[in-house]
Amino acid sequence: MTVLTQNLDEVRLCSHCDNAQRGEAVPTAALAISTRLTPYTALPRRLPWFAGERWRERLANVLIFAVVPTALFWAWYLADGNNHIPPQYDLLFFTVPLSALFTLIGPIAFQQGEFVYERLLRTISQEGTEGGWSIAEIQQRVDQLDRLYYRITIPLSGAATVATGYVFYQIRDIAPIKGTAATLGALVVLAFTGLTTGTGLWGAAKVALIVNTITKTADPKWSPFRESQGIHELFRFAWSTGVLFSLSNITVPALLVVMPRLPQSAKVISISFITLTFVGGILLFTLTSRWLFALTSREHDQELERLAPTLERFADQIPAVFNMSTSEVIRLRHGLEATLLLRQQIEQTTPAPISHRTVLAATTTLVIPVMLTLLQTIASKL
Repeated sequence: MTVLTQNLDEVRLCSHCDNAQRGEAVPTAALAISTRLTPYTALPRRLPWFAGERWRERLANVLIFAVVPTALFWAWYLADGNNHIPPQYDLLFFTVPLSALFTLIGPIAFQQGEFVYERLLRTISQEGTEGGWSIAEIQQRVDQLDRLYYRITIPLSGAATVATGYVFYQIRDIAPIKGTAATLGALVVLAFTGLTTGTGLWGAAKVALIVNTITKTADPKWSPFRESQGIHELFRFAWSTGVLFSLSNITVPALLVVMPRLPQSAKVISISFITLTFVGGILLFTLTSRWLFALTSREHDQELERLAPTLERFADQIPAVFNMSTSEVIRLRHGLEATLLLRQQIEQTTPAPISHRTVLAATTTLVIPVMLTLLQTIASKL
């Protein structure tokens, strides 16, 4: 378990950050947001051969956090875990292996989320305060959250481990664990699963707080003629986190199958988890997207407001049009038409970098739970 208690790896997103740490002056645009990453991303980067290449870092993540619990589960399931399932619960032959994918998918999903998170912070850092981003306030929020990682994740992981173990204990007659070796293996699997669950919950809260801070403090340079890369990455971060969070739905089918035989306390735990996983992804996406739309709408309105003085000056000249020369009237007309066309273009431009894509992206956070429900329904009819 010492692997799971490694210090978080601090990542510097530009070469000027070390100068800033030493107290040396750096240009405003050079300031970069630094962050600390969870063990899923940090530990692979501490291994010489794996660091530096995404596919190698993903491989190291799987080897460290997924191979052992996955191997232990399948060793138990193939040896004894599938021999006591009664006919009325034959769907478990499908849903239990599906749930087992959580030990493999969970670490990969969280690492991918941190890759997107790094890209967002890097983009914002590159655009800097000149791009309208409040680097200092974002950095302060990131530091506050990073310091809370272990304080929040360890209790959450412990609670998730105990809750999962309790539910599993209630179905011990159809999923027995016999012997000391099997018991130790189950504890290892539960510990890894609990860590992934706790980190996932902490990650969802962190995403919401980071996006909230960015959107409340930012004043990016929005334009009706080009897309802000920072805003685009902010939306991508919110969407991808929602989708990745929804991957936890792979454990729901098994819980639904065994629900009738669980005592009330275990049912409460299971229903709470099902509810959280089923709606958590889209709620997270909806909340963060709402803040994003508020940010871009504010910038959209400010762009329209900048045209108001020009339009007012042209409007003030209209009463005197009969006293103007032909060239003055032409200049007034062309200026007024150009300004009105620009205003019309701004008004018709979607303030956020998404329109119909927003609806599509939102629905993807529900694709996984809906597909699993459909597969379970089909399997029950076979």
